[in-house]
Amino acid sequence: LALAKFTEGLEKSRQNFLSDLRGIFDVKGASLDQTLEKLEDALLSADIGATTTDQILDDVKGVAQAQGDYTEQDVTAILRGRMAEALSAGGPSSLTSAEAGPTVILVLGANGMGKTTTIGKLARRLRAETGQKVLLAACDTFRAAAVEQLEEWAARAEVDIVVPDQ
Repeated sequence: LALAKFTEGLEKSRQNFLSDLRGIFDVKGASLDQTLEKLEDALLSADIGATTTDQILDDVKGVAQAQGDYTEQDVTAILRGRMAEALSAGGPSSLTSAEAGPTVILVLGANGMGKTTTIGKLARRLRAETGQKVLLAACDTFRAAAVEQLEEWAARAEVDIVVPDQ
């Protein structure tokens, strides 16, 4: 059930992203700046990340300057190349622990981006792989069932949780 829900969520995100990309080229005669602005919005909305988004935009500008124009196929090829590069880049983890005292990891993001799920998985990984003591703090009181969902993840990860008084 969980895998089906996860897969369904990924498919929805994929379809939204593809729809946004198709919408970029629906406007005939759009300037390069207009196209780049719409492309930037689509990439950031899909949580691609600022660095990769900037690289993609620079690549599209480069193609447009070199060829005097650009096509949807050019943008698609650039996207595929940069996405494959971003996904295959190993590199060190960006999470570091404080030398003394507790380490606080603050997770921010837009609604529906998977923050709670990521927090649960991260908690489990930190406890299981590093032996660190993990304490989750439920702070999302605006979304219905957010606290309950985080409590479920804490139970799965076998970590402690602090929740607000209801």
